[in-house]
Amino acid sequence: METLSRKKPIWQRIIVIAAIILLVSSIAVCGVCLFQRFYYSPIWVNGQSMYPTLNKEAKYKDGTLIGEVRHRGEEEGTYDVDYGFMATNSFAINSIKRFNIIVCKYSSQQASYNIKRVIALPGEKFYFVNNPGKEHNGDLYVCEKGQNEFKYVSQPIDSGFVLRGDYTKKGSEVFSLNEDEYFVCGDNRVGTNSHDSRDVGPIVKSNILGVFRGINGKATLGYNSDNVFGPISVSHHWPRFL
Repeated sequence: METLSRKKPIWQRIIVIAAIILLVSSIAVCGVCLFQRFYYSPIWVNGQSMYPTLNKEAKYKDGTLIGEVRHRGEEEGTYDVDYGFMATNSFAINSIKRFNIIVCKYSSQQASYNIKRVIALPGEKFYFVNNPGKEHNGDLYVCEKGQNEFKYVSQPIDSGFVLRGDYTKKGSEVFSLNEDEYFVCGDNRVGTNSHDSRDVGPIVKSNILGVFRGINGKATLGYNSDNVFGPISVSHHWPRFL
């Protein structure tokens, strides 16, 4: 006996295809969430020191860009900031490269954390050109570990913030790093916008908490019911890796 096959109506095929797409999307989203949950740790960017790389569009409730001015007092914590993730595993920390953005403390006693860019690595010598208000101010020269020659290194940072930066402190003369030390700076080096190794000196490896990998949302900062400062709400978007 011959069996006749019938094609499903078009609307049934559309429903099946839509269900498959929804299932695959759900699995992908769950996979990303679980991967970030167990391999990465969430982090929020509170401040202007890494502007415009981070918090580029972050504004206070009055519309003022965080990168332009840092409000104090009553305005503290009433704004949305970048919400990202950092790799905290030993492989990521042991593989830190120049210009990676890291999360660190300046001392083991510090309660808060800092988000800065790595400028120089353990065992290196370096210096910034200190030529305030003139050409080449902020140019970086590095003598890599095991080498004897200083070479100019282009920085992946907005050139205006480099040129207008303050290099009258640590780093304006030849600086030598120990085997466990890193020199870090914020990208927003104008005035006092970034408190970093130019003020406090190099940081030791044991005070590095993780490597900042990307941004996957916005967080509204404030004080919760327990009067603890941090994100009181988070809106997620697809990760943007740095």
